[in-house]
Amino acid sequence: MELFVLIKLRCPKCKKEFSMNIKKFVPTGSLSCFGCGTVTPFDEDKARKVQDEVRDLERQIDDIQERFY
Repeated sequence: MELFVLIKLRCPKCKKEFSMNIKKFVPTGSLSCFGCGTVTPFDEDKARKVQDEVRDLERQIDDIQERFY
């Protein structure tokens, strides 16, 4: 099972909003604004915590699915 969750982000410069799969929010990553081209690096600590939570949630969902098979 692969979790697919979209998060809404906003460019800090032009304020354009867009969505991104939360799995792409990784510690060494960054995001380029499609509107103005501003590159915003992700906060490594926050991204690491988010990915840990995503993995935990995937495990919980897998456990639930196993009960139905």
